[in-house]
Amino acid sequence: MLEQCEAALWAKLQEPKNLWHRTSVQSLERIVQDRNIFPNSGQFGVTYPQSKNSYAFRLPAVAIFDFDPSQIKEFMQLSSNWESVLLGKLPGVVIGIDRELLDPGKLLLPREIANKDERLSVLGITQGLTIIPSVEALYAGPIPVNTFTSYVLVGSKDAGGLRWHCEAPGSEGLRALLDCASAWQLEVDHQRAARHAKNDFTLAEIVDASFKT
Repeated sequence: MLEQCEAALWAKLQEPKNLWHRTSVQSLERIVQDRNIFPNSGQFGVTYPQSKNSYAFRLPAVAIFDFDPSQIKEFMQLSSNWESVLLGKLPGVVIGIDRELLDPGKLLLPREIANKDERLSVLGITQGLTIIPSVEALYAGPIPVNTFTSYVLVGSKDAGGLRWHCEAPGSEGLRALLDCASAWQLEVDHQRAARHAKNDFTLAEIVDASFKT
């Protein structure tokens, strides 16, 4: 998937000031209404089964991506561990967070987690807990909306590949992002219907249909 990620989006994700939280379009609306990203200790359900055995779930803490440009070689070598979380289940939203506005005492960066930072001792035994190496950071508390720098909508094209759209945080940015997500979905639905009318199906669609028959 990373090869489909255009250079401008990748450059955006590597802005040194930003950390990133991946969520769904629907969850973004809830986050804005709550005025915070809250740690998930079960109240929101989980996207991946292994999440219940993660550091973020057990602390609890908010899981965030740290694409520190100085560590690019390290995290790119392990991209297979995180690209499906960042770019899977599209469309999705990546929220930019200004790291300088977070409480450093609550922020655990990837290298600190790898080195078993003493702040993890509250968990007791940490063997076997999951973390995405090199890129996953943790924030042990709610992240307020006044730390947000941007909303980045990432979607897939019917013909393949990725596209993205960035908005500033705030009510106007949220409305514009939701409108963009709806327009993208209508476009993809129209293109898919046109393909199907010509008996043109992707392999994934054929496989999915076989499980439904």
